[in-house]
Amino acid sequence: MAEDIIFALNTLEILKFVNGVYFIYAERTLLASLAKKHPVKEPWVDPYKLHWTPYITDVKRDKFSISSKKASLEADTGVFTAN
Repeated sequence: MAEDIIFALNTLEILKFVNGVYFIYAERTLLASLAKKHPVKEPWVDPYKLHWTPYITDVKRDKFSISSKKASLEADTGVFTAN
């Protein structure tokens, strides 16, 4: 959320408010010290605790959906038609 980003930038003293306008400003020394203090860590996932299930959506049931049409057999003609 925008409020979370504003809070984080204010906490890091990077967000400046001048004449009613917000600016993101940081000197290189501040950025270097923040990078040293908060190093980027590689994400680590334990493959044994990872359980994946495919996302399945419900079949469309509107009048324009092909899957909502049911084929019926005309007994006398032997032709399939959609209802």
